[in-house]
Amino acid sequence: MRIDPARALGAYVRAEAYRTHRPEPEPEPAPVIVEERPEVPASEAGAGHRSPARRPGVLARLLFLRQK
Repeated sequence: MRIDPARALGAYVRAEAYRTHRPEPEPEPAPVIVEERPEVPASEAGAGHRSPARRPGVLARLLFLRQK
């Protein structure tokens, strides 16, 4: 069985063109680091001052945006 040189050259050219124009792979997302904050007892926070309710995920989202 003979190898057709024209077909072999065509396959080589197509492979090289694919390698040259291949799109870059998607980068992996950066890891999200969540920092734990200690709970503040109510006596230290002050009797007249109430802290707003904590919204889970806000700190993690802010840290993720800061990494960009």
